[in-house]
Order: sequence, then C-alpha cells, then structure tokens
Amino acid sequence: MNKLISDEYFRSTSGDLFDYSIIKNINGQGTLHGDSTRPVNWALSVDITGNKYLIIETEMVSDFGGFYVNYMSDKKYRLEGRSSDDQWTIKCDDIDISSTAFSLVDNQTTFICSFEQIFLQKHFEAIKSVRAYISNFHFLGLESTNYGGSFLRDKFTIHIQNRQLEFKLLESSTVVKNLIKSGRIPSAIMSSLSVEINNDESIEDINNLLTNISFFLSTLTLNHNFCHVIEYESNDEVVMIEIANKMVSKYHGNILIDNLRISSGIKLIFEKSFMKYVELKEELDLVRFTHLIVELYQQRFIELKLATLIIAYEQLLTKYLLYSGVDIEKLENIQQKLGAINKLMRFIPKVLQDGELRDGVRNPLFHTGSIPFKTNEEIRSIYFEYQDLLMRIYLRIINYGGSYISRIDHNTSKPV
Repeated sequence: MNKLISDEYFRSTSGDLFDYSIIKNINGQGTLHGDSTRPVNWALSVDITGNKYLIIETEMVSDFGGFYVNYMSDKKYRLEGRSSDDQWTIKCDDIDISSTAFSLVDNQTTFICSFEQIFLQKHFEAIKSVRAYISNFHFLGLESTNYGGSFLRDKFTIHIQNRQLEFKLLESSTVVKNLIKSGRIPSAIMSSLSVEINNDESIEDINNLLTNISFFLSTLTLNHNFCHVIEYESNDEVVMIEIANKMVSKYHGNILIDNLRISSGIKLIFEKSFMKYVELKEELDLVRFTHLIVELYQQRFIELKLATLIIAYEQLLTKYLLYSGVDIEKLENIQQKLGAINKLMRFIPKVLQDGELRDGVRNPLFHTGSIPFKTNEEIRSIYFEYQDLLMRIYLRIINYGGSYISRIDHNTSKPV
C-alpha cells in the first residue's frame, strides 16, 4: 500500500474548482486507531466552499474495529501520521467514517471521513501571527497591495487594543464570487484575516479572539463568517495548520454594514463596537442571536422568516432588559418588551409599538401556522419594518451610532 492518494482523486470530485482550493492535497501515511490499529494512507483537502475531505485508505478489511458493520455509528476514530514530504505531523482525535468503498482489484478499503478538528504541525517555539481563511466575507478594500507593480485595493486594517487586524481578499475572490452569482456554488472562502499575536497569548486565547471576530463580523454581514482554516506562523513560516468543521451557509450580499455605502463602515464599527460586543456576548447570548439573524436570510418562506424574527426579538429583548435591571415579570408579551426597550433607548416609532407584531403576526402565526386577513405585500412590509427595527436595537446595544444599510430596501444607508 505504497501508492499515495493523488490530486486527481480530489479533482475528480471538485472539477475545475479544485484549482481554487484552500488546501489542495496534503497526504501521507499513518496509523488509524479504532478497537485496534492499522497502517493507512491519508489525504486531506479543503475546497473553496469550505467543505473538508479526509480520505483514508488501507488494505482490504471486512470488519476492522467495526468499520464495515458500524461505520455510521457514533464511534470515533483517531488518526496519527506524517505527510509524504515529511514536513507535517497530523493528529485528529474525532474521526467519523461517513462511507466506505471496497476495491477487489487493489485489495483496498477507502474510508470517506468527517471530523471536527485536525492539526498539522511542525516543530516550533512560539507563534507570532495567524492567518485565518474566512467564509462568505467579500468587501471593498480600503488599502492597496502591490502585485508586481500593479496596485489592487484588496484589504483594510483595524486597530483594536493595540493590536492590528488585516482583512484581505484572496486573489481568487472575484472569480469565486462570480461562481456564487452564477449558481455554481452556494458559498465560498473569499478572504483571510491576519492577526498579530502577543507573547503571553496561548493558542486557546487566539482561538477565542478569532471566534469573537467571526461572530461579530457575522452580525454585520448577516452571513456566517467562520474561520475554516487557520495558519499559525513563526518567523514568517507556517508551522501549524488547524482545520475546523465550521458551519457553512449560503452566501448573500444583503449586508448590514459595508465599506462602500458606508464609508469605511466595517473598519469603523469594529474599532467602535467590537469590545462592547465581546463584553456583552455571554450575558446576552449574542452567539445564538447571531445564528438567528443569519438564518433569516437562509429561509425561503416569509412565515418561517417571521417566526425566526420573533424568536430573535424575544431573545435579544429579554436578555437586554434583564441586563439593564428591568423587571421582566411584569412584561407579558413582545409589545410590552418593545415599550420597555423604548424607555431605555427612546427612538422606536409609536406605530411599531402598537399590537401589530403580537396580535397581527405572532399570535396567528404561532397558533394557526398562518397569517390570515393580510396580503403577501402587507406581510412582507411588516417583516422588513420589524427586521430593520431589530437591527437598529442591536446596533445601539453595542454602542454603535453611525449609519447602517436599511433592511427595508437593503440599499439606502441611514443613521441608527
């Protein structure tokens, strides 16, 4: 079993998209641990959409460690090994076998695997910086990169607590975004984030920072902007690669704040509000709130959008009122909570504080599964009005007072 898994294996799956892969093919040999151990060949690839592929090949087996009979069970397997170029060690402790293929000609069993996290590592002393590859984030660059005498505005930098962050579009980002527009792929990794690391920070600290950045950014783009591949650098050399099985959602361009319609908007809100977001993230369960507002753009049917919107309202308003010391036991419904929020913020139009959201939408939708006596146009108008209001409330909670892109027409910028 000396033959390694070649690029052609992954190219046959991805076609011409293989050329845009974040990791095309790192392969090698190692040991797979189940109820027993077995020597294997392995190969790893991450395509441009964020999908991860771990392929493991071994000599023909009928029931090694329950693979043949129980490969769809909850049993986890462990892989250890080295890459074929002897540069990397690989370690993964949580492998699931998704499917199995057998070849009598090659006397070989192939396992198609999934995992939560894989580390590829060289010897190193200290991490100096990281570069993370982010899904579904495309932007107007504010600064230029020199490509052999040709300058391209493809990046912007942010300064937070004496730390510099740099967002940069991948060279393939324009082509890849056009692939999304054409319907060939639903989502893509289109940019990277580079972060300077302080001497006293651990890898866990770095991961927490990247997680906070990812979720905060997701509330601005209303896409899931997660770090699927992270490169750790020491002395300008990549010495460790972390590949994580992050959520992938369909990309859309209806973002809340950008660098185009709001001049340097993403840069400004990061520098103004990111630390406030981090401060409130656990207290207000902003991770769950982020998933809910992103889900609004994944749903096709207006009734499901409205149901998700109402859940997002209930969660954010309840958490923030508790945080603000308001006695919510006296607030029996969503309209009363909106009124209590307005006492704190004093900006919600009176027409949006009446009983329309509760009596006209929430109650019939949750009790009957439909919204009678309203036209589709009226329902959509209510949805956009209250979605717009929800995002304004959120932006005020994180102390942002600038402009945002209206949820009513998804185009006009206006003050929060």
